[in-house]
Parts: sequence; structure tokens; C-alpha cells
Amino acid sequence: MSAFIRPALVTPVTNTMPVTVNLADDQMNSNGQIVIAVTNLPGAWIISSETIMPNGKVFTLPDVPACQTGTQQQCDTWFASQHLRRRITYQPASRFWTIQGIRHDPAAACGGWHHDRQSTDSRPTADPRTMSWTS
Repeated sequence: MSAFIRPALVTPVTNTMPVTVNLADDQMNSNGQIVIAVTNLPGAWIISSETIMPNGKVFTLPDVPACQTGTQQQCDTWFASQHLRRRITYQPASRFWTIQGIRHDPAAACGGWHHDRQSTDSRPTADPRTMSWTS
């Protein structure tokens, strides 16, 4: 099952929280968007992580003299004045087995129907009492 479909079968969690940007620690991609590592959600399946402005739009660094020719402190002060937040969409680690169940039995996810594999499977199986193969 596609990695793009699976997250939608179990509604992901989206959290928005204040963020402190420090370009000495954080990264910027080629589009001018700030990339901040998600370290507070161990084991989570991160679907998206965006730095956003108060209006909800993704933040892209404009030409800011404080960050181009100023000191690190001037740049950090400018970032603090922007009131940026981080929006993270993820599947918590606690949902791992639920998502695995959907992955391996997609029919169950699409209506609750579950077939009995043993009744339709004609492959040989091992008999644990005799350790011989049966059909």
C-alpha cells in the first residue's frame, strides 16, 4: 500500500506550537524555508513539519539586513519579532501496529471485512506434532 495512502487511513495528528528560530542550529532549504528537526516525538512518523507565520502561511525568509549583514543576535531578534510557529503533522508511535494492520489487511480498513486466510490458503503448512509438511 502506498506511503501516501496509509497516513490517510488513520487521521494524523497536527500540532501547532511556538518556535524559536536560531539559524546557528536550524537549517534553511533552497526555497528559503526553515527546516527545524523534530526531536520531541520519538518514534513518530512525521508527515510534514513547517514553520508558519501567524496567518498560517509557510514562512519563507525575505531579504532581511539583520540576517544578511548583522550579527547573530540581531538576526535572532528579528526572528523573534515574527512570532513564527511550527505545524507538525504526524502519526504517533503508539499507532504503529494499527497502521501495520491496515497495511497487511487493507480489506479490513475498507469496510471492516476480514477474510480467514487459513480457509483459502492452499500452501503447505508444517504440522507441529510431527514436524512433517501437509497440504
